[in-house]
Amino acid sequence: MSLRERLSKPQPLILDGALGTLLPDISQSHPLWSTHTVLTSPSTIKSIHESYIKNGAQLIQTSTYQTSERGLNDSEFDVSFSDALKRSIDLAYEAKGGRDDVWLVGSVGPYGASLANGAEYTGDYGDISDEGLINFHTERISVLCNDNRVDIIGLETMPNKRELRILLELMDSYDKDYYLSLSVNGEKLADGTTIEELLGLISKGKRLIAVGVNCLSLQSSLEWLKRLKESEKMLIVYPNSGEMYDGINKKWIENPNGSMSWKDYVQKLKAIGNVKIIGGCCRTTPNDIKQISDLVSELW
Repeated sequence: MSLRERLSKPQPLILDGALGTLLPDISQSHPLWSTHTVLTSPSTIKSIHESYIKNGAQLIQTSTYQTSERGLNDSEFDVSFSDALKRSIDLAYEAKGGRDDVWLVGSVGPYGASLANGAEYTGDYGDISDEGLINFHTERISVLCNDNRVDIIGLETMPNKRELRILLELMDSYDKDYYLSLSVNGEKLADGTTIEELLGLISKGKRLIAVGVNCLSLQSSLEWLKRLKESEKMLIVYPNSGEMYDGINKKWIENPNGSMSWKDYVQKLKAIGNVKIIGGCCRTTPNDIKQISDLVSELW
């Protein structure tokens, strides 16, 4: 069964959870983040993927969210950008173990993530030009889109309208489905773009099959999904564990909107309707994904 066929079924697919939470301390503080672990301890990355699959994840994201050519050039590693990307795909594919009910997501993080200064939560990209953003994204997208092992591209934690426009145009060059998950602040995109402007952009994505939000509180994600239903795309969501990250001060705020159980949350997702992919972002673990998977099986 193809991924598109599976997404046509009523029951949502389960996306994996946080990667950074499970990385070695040295990688969590390294500018390359998960790419550091890919290059220094690949078995750790493979083990994390396997743990999520064991606990119900059907969509596994490659460890390429923060992989950048500049980051590698400035690092201690003598490895090409394309080779680092391919190693991440290799590890996810090996963890899949030949299963036909698990699909790979080629993870594409925003330019802001490569700055390692919280810009993925503000959309403040300084004076980088459109050409600079195109150059930043082109090779990573090309490698991921042209690898047949990657079933879908995930444009993740996207905070900047200009970057979104560029990415949608780039993705039109490839015969690959993709989803878009936004980085938001209150009722707007992180850079201040309104929901109405976003809906206009989203409508232009030819192979864009799902849109949603990630890296935010459970309650905020519900409000955003209600608005994004207007796009008439399938919906995707992967919130944080109940905490919210303050990217400027680099600290976690516990339960910013009060506590909500996974059961309450998944029930609310079902009530919204057309939520086709559910997972976890920062601070979630394989145990959280198991709870979500069990609840989806119970409620659908």
